[in-house]
Amino acid sequence: MDLITLNDGEARQLTFDQSMGGFAWTPDSRELVYDSNRRAGTNLWRIGVGGGKPERVTQTAGHPAFPAIAQRGNRLVY
Repeated sequence: MDLITLNDGEARQLTFDQSMGGFAWTPDSRELVYDSNRRAGTNLWRIGVGGGKPERVTQTAGHPAFPAIAQRGNRLVY
């Protein structure tokens, strides 16, 4: 996934995952939550807009996909 800033219009690669589904921005727009088939199956991951190493958000027996985040109330649904 690439991130393009409005200030300069330059694209910067944010994730290097080969298989991604849906994604959602956190309410403060500082992180991106997405589903990806990394390592042992599909899970939800998050990464900051500055890049870095993705962190797993959840690990379930199912295949979480297409996350959505409430603007208020700290709720995540997939």
